[in-house]
Amino acid sequence: MDKVPVGTASENFSNNKEKNQQARRNSGALVFDNDTGGIFRQNSFTYNVDLISTQATGLSATTTEFLKYTPSYATNIKSKTMSYRSWYTLIVLMLIISIVVLSSFYQNAPSIVSRLILITFFAEFLISGAILLYLFFKDFSFEQFLHPIPVVKIDAATYSLNKMQGKFIPYNAGPLKAPISCAECVYYSVGLYAAFYEGYGRNRQFVALLLGGIEKGVPTLFTDNSGYLAVDFVKAPNVQVTSTAIELNKAGVGATILRELSGTLAYIKQGREATAKIMPYIAEAAKIHSTVDLSQISGYKFDFRFKNRIRDLKEKVTNDISLKPLQNFGLFLVEQYIPVDSDYTCLGGAADTSKSIDGKPVKVMVPDQGRGTMAVYAGAAENIKKSISKRTWLNMAIGIFFVIAALGLLLLYPSRVSASHSSLPFVSCDNFIIVEPTLSSRISNVCSWNGGTINVIAGGGSSGYISVQIVGADGKEYFNNGTANDCLTNIGSVYLPAQKYVVYVTSGGGGGSCSSIPYAVAILSTRSIGII
Repeated sequence: MDKVPVGTASENFSNNKEKNQQARRNSGALVFDNDTGGIFRQNSFTYNVDLISTQATGLSATTTEFLKYTPSYATNIKSKTMSYRSWYTLIVLMLIISIVVLSSFYQNAPSIVSRLILITFFAEFLISGAILLYLFFKDFSFEQFLHPIPVVKIDAATYSLNKMQGKFIPYNAGPLKAPISCAECVYYSVGLYAAFYEGYGRNRQFVALLLGGIEKGVPTLFTDNSGYLAVDFVKAPNVQVTSTAIELNKAGVGATILRELSGTLAYIKQGREATAKIMPYIAEAAKIHSTVDLSQISGYKFDFRFKNRIRDLKEKVTNDISLKPLQNFGLFLVEQYIPVDSDYTCLGGAADTSKSIDGKPVKVMVPDQGRGTMAVYAGAAENIKKSISKRTWLNMAIGIFFVIAALGLLLLYPSRVSASHSSLPFVSCDNFIIVEPTLSSRISNVCSWNGGTINVIAGGGSSGYISVQIVGADGKEYFNNGTANDCLTNIGSVYLPAQKYVVYVTSGGGGGSCSSIPYAVAILSTRSIGII
């Protein structure tokens, strides 16, 4: 294998680049050390997005030349994230479509819509519950699968799923120093955010607008003393970092009240003024590898919201910072960094590069070929995915709730049908008369019967046609027949057991004539037509 020297001092980035950046600093611009830009960029006045979630995380400065030696068989393996947004969207769409369809159907056939509502929501809850329980078992099995996987040394790792524990170290460079926490690291970023609520009602959302920031990285390798691993932080779906958040507010009596009375645009303007004053201090500390003394910045109070919290760099900042109760606006300094000499665990595959450093192999981290896993977690390997995540518990709880709701609707269906029948006024089915005076229409009414045979007598009258349907409280259809006779005639008889019945009458489209009945009429009776 080709040998590459390690441990020599880096040239600390090119002199020309440093001179160009120094000129930009002198002009008041906030600069980024990554060649391709970073998680920060000078953004426009549009503020309806969180920039961290919508663009590359800008970790390209941490890459090394070993990544270009990734074998061709490994470049075709795609990384996968445990994102279920498409499944959640499907559940919501099913609910919306069901409501729209039922609303349209109700306008055309309100007499039977209650049954359709029960059936539709039974299916909706059952399918949604099944989806969420599937996601729960998928998460649960994966989380329980990761924990017992033994730690593998880098020199023995393959392109299957490996759990590798080690530390990140600079490669041919010195470590960086995070300007707020003073921690030695291989990558850091510091951003100043204006946080506020945007929109009203259901459209209300929490927004974290980036106003300015700096970031820096040095070429980085992962090692466990058996070998070295080149990690592409840009492509890794999950990269955990250590984070600190500081809320800053203007000092002075009444500053809080003035802040809350500000409109969104006015507050963003205040945030830009704070950025112009505070960020140059941080940029200067970063330049000389020192720590910024926030107490020397007059006019602002700095309150730590949290220190040394582990978070995923690829997730929104809004997942970690929040406003206090009754607070509408806030300014936050957020520092994030990947420390050196701290335990980290890499999950994924390892592909050979045929390179070595001091006789130890250099490999490239790739998604494992089975699950597409590629993640960088802070901490020892024994702590990775040891407990079930909140999302997994929520999927299980809501999934069970939906299934129970579906079963409840299934049990409710027979009683609901019976109740809908009994809620209508009813009389005896003997000598029961129902009239529909409108053409091409349907009407229903309820009668009660103690059991026995019933004759069905009907005539279409001026509508020219009549159809009679009898449905029991048990949901069973006992009779369904029609006649084109205009005047009353016996269209059948049927034995009806003791229960309540709904009698439906449908009239024709016209053209009929009968002197004795002007409308469509149906009669239920134990007597024949001649003696009614």
